[in-house]
Amino acid sequence: MKYSRIVLLLLLFFSSETATRAQTDKGAWKPPKHRGEITSEYDRSKDQTTLSLQLMPVTCVKDGCTFISLRSSFPGTKLKSPLDRIIFGLSIVTKTLEPFADPTLVFRLDGELLDLGQMTFAGKVPADQLTGLPYGLILTGNELAKIANADKVEVRIGNFQFALNENAINAIKDFNHQAHTIQ
Repeated sequence: MKYSRIVLLLLLFFSSETATRAQTDKGAWKPPKHRGEITSEYDRSKDQTTLSLQLMPVTCVKDGCTFISLRSSFPGTKLKSPLDRIIFGLSIVTKTLEPFADPTLVFRLDGELLDLGQMTFAGKVPADQLTGLPYGLILTGNELAKIANADKVEVRIGNFQFALNENAINAIKDFNHQAHTIQ
């Protein structure tokens, strides 16, 4: 009888411990898998931390290959409120394209359009027989969150269209999480 009580108590203890651990694990953020490089660097002279998704490849289509990047900064070493100004960088490496006359950036997020306005062209970047066309635009935290929460993301700038692959979407999700994690 005494042996069965001990076994019962041990079973109750371990089952409650497992349930508690499962709840904690279930609620914890697990970064999605991606090949992007997200860095956080503190500059002591400016007392500023910069959070960056380094330039990462997205896809290649008929007219060129696309790359994206994200960058934002905040005062001090710890994020005290969610970031609300994020630079979205889009670079196209091409043999045939010229800068777009109308560099309006439009995302289609799970079928819904998100018009973000005109991107700023940073100038042609020659590279052997190719040309880089870098563009930038400032996103709000809400706009970044909408992109990060979408399962299917299509991008259009001018007459150039492409879809973000799962790797790029997961990198944006991870960056968005880090941009909103108050420390």
